[in-house]
Amino acid sequence: DGRVDLRDAARTAEQLVRKAVLDARQQIDASAATLIAYRAGTDIARLRGDVERLLLYAAGKPRISLQDVEEVVSGETTQDDWAITNAISRGDTAEALRQLGMALDAGGVSYQILGQLAWFVRERFPAGDPRRIRPAVEALFRTDLDLKSSGGDPRVLLERLVVELCG
Repeated sequence: DGRVDLRDAARTAEQLVRKAVLDARQQIDASAATLIAYRAGTDIARLRGDVERLLLYAAGKPRISLQDVEEVVSGETTQDDWAITNAISRGDTAEALRQLGMALDAGGVSYQILGQLAWFVRERFPAGDPRRIRPAVEALFRTDLDLKSSGGDPRVLLERLVVELCG
């Protein structure tokens, strides 16, 4: 069905990190390998660049630590502004939630994300099943009201909305 298992992708990325470090005759803490893989996401070019920078930074050190990764590898990513809605269009809940988390972690504003999701529902929501439109609009209104009235953690509110839109 074309979906990518993100757990497999993360494990593969960590293995690539460990291999590159081993090939450079260095060692890396497990938490450091996990973090560099997480920050790269599914972007293999970014992963390679981050590993190369990390190896240069840690040259001569017996072991690469979590602190080394935090010093060298940025948490910010170049984000596809439409990644959340694209994942929702495909019904890929896991990817939509991952993209939402990345957007929020990168400083995305919950109201801005909600506005984009509202536009998506109005203009692009899957027209194949009109029965999905009403619940989607109701979920948008509920989330908007909850955000404005401090009805919960904005991340959790948006996550719930994304799950409902993926339906």
